[in-house]
Formats: sequence, C-alpha cells, structure tokens
Amino acid sequence: MKKRRRALLFAVAITVLAAVFILFFVLSGQISRNLEESSFDYLYGSTEIIRRQIDTSVREDEQRIVRFADKLVSADKESMADEMSSFCDYNDFIHMYIVDKEGIGIDERGEPFVTSMLPVEEHALTDREKWVSEGYYNESGYETAMFEVPILHEHRLAGAVYAEVEMQKYYMDELFAFQAGNGRAYLFNRSDGSWVIKGPVSHLISLQDDSVYHSLLEGGNSEQVTESFRQTVEEGKTRIFLAEGENGPVYACIMPCKYNDFWEMMTVISSEKLAEQNQVANTLLWMLRIIYLVGSVLILAALFFYVKEKEKKHITEMKERMERRVRAKERRLSEITVREYSFQIIVNLDTMECRQEIYREEAGNIHEFECGSYQDGFREFCRKVDGCDRERVEEYLAPENLTAVSDAEMLPSFDYRLTENGCTNWYECITFFSVIGEKRYAYIMNKDVTQKVRTQRKLEEANQAKGRFLANMSHDMRTPMNAIIGTAQLAERSLDQPEKLRQYMANITGAAKHLLSLINDVLDMSKIESGKMVLVEDDFSLTEALERIDEIIRPLCNTKKQRFEVENKGIVHPLVRGDMLRFNQVLINLLNNANKFTPEGGTIYFLVEEVPMTDALPRKEEDRTLFHLEVRDTGIGIEKENLEKVFGEFEREIDSTVNRIEGSGLGLAIAKSIVDAMGGEIRVESTPGKGTVFFLDVPFRIVQEVKDGIQREAGVNADGSVNMENALAGKRFLLVEDNLINIEIGKEMLFALGADVETARDGQEACRIFEEAGRGHYNAILMDIQMPVMNGYEAARKIRRMEQCGGDEIPIVAMTANVFAEDVEAAKEAGMNGYIGKPVLIEKLYETLKEM
Repeated sequence: MKKRRRALLFAVAITVLAAVFILFFVLSGQISRNLEESSFDYLYGSTEIIRRQIDTSVREDEQRIVRFADKLVSADKESMADEMSSFCDYNDFIHMYIVDKEGIGIDERGEPFVTSMLPVEEHALTDREKWVSEGYYNESGYETAMFEVPILHEHRLAGAVYAEVEMQKYYMDELFAFQAGNGRAYLFNRSDGSWVIKGPVSHLISLQDDSVYHSLLEGGNSEQVTESFRQTVEEGKTRIFLAEGENGPVYACIMPCKYNDFWEMMTVISSEKLAEQNQVANTLLWMLRIIYLVGSVLILAALFFYVKEKEKKHITEMKERMERRVRAKERRLSEITVREYSFQIIVNLDTMECRQEIYREEAGNIHEFECGSYQDGFREFCRKVDGCDRERVEEYLAPENLTAVSDAEMLPSFDYRLTENGCTNWYECITFFSVIGEKRYAYIMNKDVTQKVRTQRKLEEANQAKGRFLANMSHDMRTPMNAIIGTAQLAERSLDQPEKLRQYMANITGAAKHLLSLINDVLDMSKIESGKMVLVEDDFSLTEALERIDEIIRPLCNTKKQRFEVENKGIVHPLVRGDMLRFNQVLINLLNNANKFTPEGGTIYFLVEEVPMTDALPRKEEDRTLFHLEVRDTGIGIEKENLEKVFGEFEREIDSTVNRIEGSGLGLAIAKSIVDAMGGEIRVESTPGKGTVFFLDVPFRIVQEVKDGIQREAGVNADGSVNMENALAGKRFLLVEDNLINIEIGKEMLFALGADVETARDGQEACRIFEEAGRGHYNAILMDIQMPVMNGYEAARKIRRMEQCGGDEIPIVAMTANVFAEDVEAAKEAGMNGYIGKPVLIEKLYETLKEM
C-alpha cells in the first residue's frame, strides 16, 4: 500500500512538472515573438521621431522666411541686399533672392536676378502660394532645396522671396544616427529616389550611387525587392523592408514626410543590431528553461529521498508514540484549556455519559455541569442548531458516529450556527479523543466565532463590490477608448473631407475628456482612501463659483430639454475662504448625476441658502457661516434598500453596462469625503420613479474685505466665443519641456495663437537661455515639472533670483501632469504664477496666457 502511494505521488509530481514546463515553453515562445514585434515598433517609432523633427525644422525655416518677407515690403532696394545677406548668414541659407511681381529683382549680394534663373519651377508668383521644392544638387554638388514665399501687400501680390538652403543643415548626428550609431536615417526625393540628406558614409548601405534605388540594386537586392520598394514610396505608405546591405541583411523603414510630400524618410539598421535588443531576453528565457529542467530533476530526487526519510522517521515515531501515549494524555489534557473556547462537552464513550464546562469570561473561571445521557443532550442540542448545519453536526457528533470514529486522534473542525434566546451565533467545533487508563473520552470543544464570520462576510461583500466596480470601470473606460481609436481610424480615411474631419476631431476630444474624468475620479478616490487628500483654502467669490457651475450644467440640461432652476436665498457673505475647486467638484458631481438620471423634459432644482451656524456642525464661530444647498430632480430615484450604499466607494444604483449611463460610480463617494473633510454634512432622500434630493450643509470662513485677486476673478467671462487665432501675436514664450512630442504639441498650439516660441529641454537649460536673453525678451515661461538635470520647481526658484534679467517679474506657468491640490500649492511656493494641467487644451492655454 505504501509503495503504491509513493509511486502515485511520483507520477503526480512528474505530471505537474511536465505540464508546467510545457506551459512555460509555450509562454516563453510567445514572449519571444512579442519581443520581435516590439523591435519593429522601435524602428517605426525612431523613423516617426526623425521625420517629425525634419518637418518641424522645415516649417520653422519657412515661417522665418514668411516673417522676413513681410518686413521687406516696406524696405528700400539699397537695404534689401544687406538684410537678405544678414538673414542668410544668421539662418544658414546659401542664397536668397527677391523679385517684384514681374519676376525681376536682386540676390543677397545686390546682383540682378530674374525668376528664369531659378534651378527649380517657380510657384510663388504663379500660384501665389508658399512652396518647398524637391531636393536637387546645386552648382557645388550639394543636396539643396528651395523655399518660395509670395510677398503680399494689402492682399495684393507685390513680389516673391526665394531662399536656397543646403539640406545638410537639417542633418543632426544625434538624430540621424540612432541606437548609439547602429542605425542611420536618410532623406530622398519620392519622384526619382535621389538623395536629399544622406549624411556621412555608412556601413549599412551604399551611398555612392545617385539614388536609393540604385543603392538597393548595388547592394545585391533583386529587382523585385527594389520595385516593391519603389511602389510603396509612390503609394505614400509606411513599411519595413528586409534588404541586403553592404555588410549583411538590414531592415529599412520608409515613411513619407507630411510637411513636404516630395520627400521620403528612410531609416536603416542591421538585422543583427535590431535583434540584439531582444538577445538578452531570449538568452534569459533559454537559461530559465534549462534551470527549470535541472530544478525539476533536483526536486524529483529530493522528493524521493524525502519520502524515504519520512517513512523511516514515521516508523520510529510510531514506536515512540505507542510508548508515550498513555503518559502524554494526562499532560496534554492539562495543557488544553477551555478558556480558549466558549464551552466544551466531555463524553465518556464507554457509558455515553457527559458533562459540560462553560467558561464565564466576566467571572474569570470555569463552571462544570453534569448533563447525564449524551444521547438525550445531543437531541436537545440539535434543536438549537440551524437547519442548514444540522446534517453536518449529526455527521460528526451523533452518538453512533462519535463512537465509530473514536480510534482517530482528532476530527476535522467545522462551523455551525446555534440559536439561543432568539440570538444566532456562529461556533467552531473541534473534537479530539483520549484514553485515560482503560476509559475512552471525547472532548467536543466549541468556540464562538460570530465576530470573525461577520468580519469575513463583510470582506467578501467588499471584494464582490470591488469586483463589480472594476468590471464596470473596465467597460466605462473601454467605451471612450474605443470611440477614440475608432474615430481616429475614420479620421485618417477622411483627410480630404474637412467637415467630417472636424466632426471626428470633436468626437475624439469629447471621448478623451470623458476618459480623463473617469481617471480623475479613480485618482481622487485613491487619494481619499490613502488619507492624502489636501484641502487648499483660498479666498473666492461664492457667487462667481455658482455662475461657473451654471455655465457647465445648463447646456447639459438644454441638450436633454430639462428645466434647470437655480434659487439663491439670503446670501449675505458672497466672499468666503475655502477650497473652491473641491466645492465645485461636489456640486458638479451632484448636478451631473441629476442630469444623467433625469429623463428628457424633467426638472432639476438647485437651491443655495446662507443660514446661521448650528450646534450640529463643529466650531460655531463668529467668522464662519453656513451654506445650505439642495439638489432636487424628477429622475428615476433610488430604491430604499440602496440608499445606505449610495455613498459607497464601489456601489452605484444601476450599472452603466445595463442602463447606458456612463460614469465611474465614485462621484458620490468622493463628494461625501470632500464634504466630511470640510466639516460639513451630506444626506439624501429619494422616492423611486419620482426623484431624488441631496442636502448639503457646508461651513466657510467669512472674508470681511474684498481682495484684488477676487475682484479680478469675478471679472472673468469665459463665454467660449473668443476668436483665438493669432490672439497672442507679437508675444514670445519660452517652453521648457523634456518630451519631444509634448514640445511639438506646445509649439503648434502657441503657433496657432500667433506667438513665437523658443524651447529648452530641462530646467538648467531654461535658466541659461533666460539669462542670456535678458529682460523683456520673453512674455512668459511655460515650465514642465518633472525633468532631468533640474526640475521645474528648482528652475522657477533660480529664475526668480535673477533680478537683473527680470526674473522677479517674468510670469512662470506650470504646465505638467501633476494635477493634485498639493502640486498646485507646490507650484505657488516655487514662485509660479499659474498652473495648466495636462492634457493641455488650447482654450485653457489661451485663457492663462492672454493677460501675460
């Protein structure tokens, strides 16, 4: 029997180890494939970054030429040549020409020039549009491009400016030689494949030929591969090719430039170097497989010796146990105390007589009662046991069953419910057996575990609620994410349809804002649960805060044809001190819920009333006042059994997956936590099918004197009708940001507002640039917070100390993803004047910068 058990144990162990190994082998293979795909994503990403930098640099040069052309309208001919010469030297242009509308003019040296002398087609006079040519070779044999810009005077064509630039200007070794120099980037003309930027000689592909197609053929690639490459370029697609290079296979990624569609960007990296990114991970996976095999063998060997040793030890222990059993029983019984249990029943298995011992905690001693026949006592005991547990109790404790299993040392423990005096409690029962002399005894020990069971059930309910919440959040977050991805794909197919594209962009923005609100709710709840929520008290106008809330909620009600009524009663102190942001968050949550859960044509009533402080709220002081607020609706209402759970963290009345009402389900939990932190009170009443009303009592400190900051804030009227195009023309800003994509987004937004932008990649560089620029050069600084070398807080403090450069006066605005209240306070302490949270909206950017 023991040999069969040992063989079965080994068979199970081998089966489990083999199954785990197969699963591990399959998963590691999938990981290897995922690593290979991530290598291609890296090459795509590198190509996209380089292409964007080229587009940005060309766009910036073209904008400089446009601004310069506007200046030349009023200049005389004698000074034009000098200005063009200076402009070429400063911006690294080779030649520059200016002509009148007849095509006759001069170059930067003052020598005569006509448009027929241009090495490329003329477009500025003919089409009256800006134009950047294909790459071509100039008289010195260098790759060159021509910028053509029309000159307009009072909306009439007055002439044109042409600027010739060597494309090598845009070559940056740290950009075009990526992955520590193992990869190279090139730019070529899409029409014939001729090189535009090819950089120094590379070991990846041949650069001796005049076009990329000849280079491919010279590298040993077939005409079929070269033709497929050419066709992809002509179709304007992005694709990765495996081709033959000078020293072996290479991966080439081609991507059309967006700003000048004559050019194509190409990055090349050897297949060996690209694979090296994953070589360490693949080696590690193989090492883990080998280690697993060796470990499995060692485990089986250890298991074999363990079983053998255990059998030997078991035989020895059985002999010693038989010798000690009688002597140990009495000592063991004395060590087991009934104080660990509520009561115990001791049964003499030979006579089936029993007695009961009960521990009285208040008296600190044990009371013993003779119970007589165990059979009679057990029947009486079973009447008190819950019907669902009675079968289990009889299985273990019935007299006949108890006698049958008395040879065992101990029975498994089990739980049951017992009702006495109308009160039901949970008990844990443990039964063990003992032989004292020639008598056999059963000890039935019962411990009250009611509190433990209740706690465990609450935890299970909380976990179930959290699971439902996570399922709902998964749906609610995937819904706007699906809208964003799907609409973006539709937008890519509608680039030539502006109206559709504009609608798609609006849909993406709306979905992104909704997703951001869900994320903010989860982050707020996380802050509240960890006790890290900070209230930032400041003076503010309650009237202005309510007006802003009205501007947000009223359009939502109008969309659903709802009646939105607002009533202000007895507001004596409109200027108060408190956390306006959190106060607004509570009211917007309640009013937004009323809007969502009230059907079309319903009514939402919002009351704000100043009332005397009551003893029900803490600190009845003369400088404090109490505001009573009510939010009533005629919506679907809340069932009575759910009213107690309405402020729960993971509860909501109807799942959005069923009712199509989107939301995180955390709004009311966050609102209650904020109101509690403010020292206020929130409660709810509801009638299903008729509506719901929320009552709030929130205390604020009274501001006796109107401060300048409040007056300015009350004067703001963000009506959304402001035309922001070129609204910041003539202003210059320093953008401090370490992320290239965020730099591009920030610059494009500011360019759209008509402003000039200069950039810095970290706080230390920003301080140097600001100091060199001098007083009055910048209108404001936009500062990221988390950056290498020197963060935004340190940079702001350092700039504030540069009084000789105007550092004590220059406005500094934080533009960061750190959006909690303590982050805003930290920005103020560092000397910053404003705060813009990411993601940045151009409207918010304009509102912040228009006064600076």
